[in-house]
Amino acid sequence: MIRPPIAAICWVVLAQAAPDLVVTCYAGQSWQETFQREAPKTWQKYAERARRLQGKWTSTTRSITQKEVISHEWGEFKQRDGCYLFVGQSQGEGQKRDVRGELSAVNPYYAFQFRRSARNDPWLITGFGANLWERGSYSDPQFQVESLLHRPYKFGGALPEGSMTLLDQGFVIKKVVPLQRDGEQLVQVDFRCSFADRASSRGLHSGSVVLDPQRNWVMRSFTAKAKWGDVEINYVVALAYAETRDRFPLLKKITADRRVTGTNRHFLQTSEYDLEEKDVPESEFRVSAFGFREPLGVPPPGLTRWYLWFLGIGAVALGAGWYWRRRVLQRRALTSAKPDPSTVEERRSPTAQSG
Repeated sequence: MIRPPIAAICWVVLAQAAPDLVVTCYAGQSWQETFQREAPKTWQKYAERARRLQGKWTSTTRSITQKEVISHEWGEFKQRDGCYLFVGQSQGEGQKRDVRGELSAVNPYYAFQFRRSARNDPWLITGFGANLWERGSYSDPQFQVESLLHRPYKFGGALPEGSMTLLDQGFVIKKVVPLQRDGEQLVQVDFRCSFADRASSRGLHSGSVVLDPQRNWVMRSFTAKAKWGDVEINYVVALAYAETRDRFPLLKKITADRRVTGTNRHFLQTSEYDLEEKDVPESEFRVSAFGFREPLGVPPPGLTRWYLWFLGIGAVALGAGWYWRRRVLQRRALTSAKPDPSTVEERRSPTAQSG
């Protein structure tokens, strides 16, 4: 427990270097308590804002030992409420030929899957309708999009535990300490995995992660050890970000160095991302966006929302026209039924009677 005088000094120092972290020392809390309290909330905010992100990506894996490119992949993704689209194209070993391209998408009316052999080949429909994939599978475009966008605070893209955070069940936090790097206040978290205690366990065992508490507690780098049977793999991963005007971190690049212990197998995977915040129309999640006809009974793209407004406006206009027409007819009926004053006076006049 930090005593008040020391806490006051620490508060002044942090107030100048990291205003967002003043509460840590002033309240006498440890960095681990601050991490466990603040990180989940900021990760949730990050995920909510990431729902407006669209973008493209590329990923290249090189063999450091053989000094050659062994795979190259690229693609793009789009999303909006109720709609997801994910495209991936891979290139064969040695860049000799294109291997496959896959597209999966879902909208409020249906889901579909495309496939092609080469990058410039036309898409072929391989699936259409509902229940084309299991929720959370690699064929699920929502899972693919969210896995990519959540990589700043999950282990996605490098480790089997891609959908997990440091605070999920199975992770044991060993130590959380402050770290200064290039004038920035960062936090280092050392961990191990409880499921690694099982002899038959496969995947992540232990590691150390550097987080940025002033930018949504996103990962800046991590080292990790994973095991697959008797094979031990060591990872060294670095993440780089661009920033929006309000300093929201947009994932820009991930560099993952992977070595297999006891062998000369050494790989370097470089993934780059071009992300932006923008809205995408629902029409881009339809088969018609790729030259196919929309199924019968499905509203045409672009009209699914506006046609309701036009129908509503039309109904109001018809109602108003009917009301005013009724008023006009009622006035005409009253006018025709009312006697002419001149005629009435003429009938009552003595002169008229004597004439």
